[in-house]
Amino acid sequence: MSTRRWAAAATLCLLACSGCAPALAPWSQTIPPDPVPFAYEAGHVVLPVRVNGSAPLRFILDTGFPVSAVDLRAARAAGLQTASGPQLSGVGPAFRQGRRARSVRLDMPGAPPLRVDLAAFPLDGLATQSGGRIDGILGMDVIERWAVEIDYATRTLRLHAPGSYRCANGCTEIPWVRKGGEWFVTARVMAATRPPVAGRFRLDTGSGGALALTRPFVDAHDLLAATPGTVEGTAVGIGGMSRRRVGRLAALSIGPFVVERPVTAFAQDSVGEMARADFGGVIGADILRRFRLVLDAHSQRILVLEYRPDPPLARS
Repeated sequence: MSTRRWAAAATLCLLACSGCAPALAPWSQTIPPDPVPFAYEAGHVVLPVRVNGSAPLRFILDTGFPVSAVDLRAARAAGLQTASGPQLSGVGPAFRQGRRARSVRLDMPGAPPLRVDLAAFPLDGLATQSGGRIDGILGMDVIERWAVEIDYATRTLRLHAPGSYRCANGCTEIPWVRKGGEWFVTARVMAATRPPVAGRFRLDTGSGGALALTRPFVDAHDLLAATPGTVEGTAVGIGGMSRRRVGRLAALSIGPFVVERPVTAFAQDSVGEMARADFGGVIGADILRRFRLVLDAHSQRILVLEYRPDPPLARS
């Protein structure tokens, strides 16, 4: 089995971030009714976004990032003024000092114009496996303004007024809980020789991988020993290099949905994002692409509209 490089956006976290996200836009703003096509690259939902009237820039939709951000080089090219901002941590042991651009206008397809504060730091490490650049991140401060419908099969996105989506026949509601600026679902992992283990997992559209487990969660439940045939792997994030073993668990269940034999990264870090003990891990796009879902932060729920257990690989 070959190892995979997990997208750095899967495990980014902003620290000391109080006050960096503005108040939400009025929910009464008119939302264009048409679905918006997106590019699907290495598990990333990529959308064209204009920053203060710039040419379209490539932003990824990232439920694992608490605030929206822009690449520092793209910010300078767009003429944004930046000041000292929040400290950043993520995969790897290091911390980086970010910057901040205040009251930036974002124009994105399918949405009314927004004014937000953006974190600003180099995003070179988020280049997709296909070689495409990433200019910015649409984080939860933007996503939680609407109920966001994502259909990976058709590569389309649609916005709904928050709290307005009603489950019809066949729709399944899954609780989505906010803790400390991050959003989590409860899921269970199953190893071949262990009973199912429940944990709190970040559902992360910014991760191109399937499932990544934190080291404390792995160690507490002896999951690595219960998963033979793993191989060494690494990931690169804003904090540097992260070590992990990569293999396949028996299954992952989210509500009534069971994903068989997901590719799983078992973190081996002693510091950094994947050494945290307050959550079990990250559920990424290689699992999410099996679903058509609505992310409704206002109602603290995820609505699963359709589930495809074994979809073809999505490509742009």
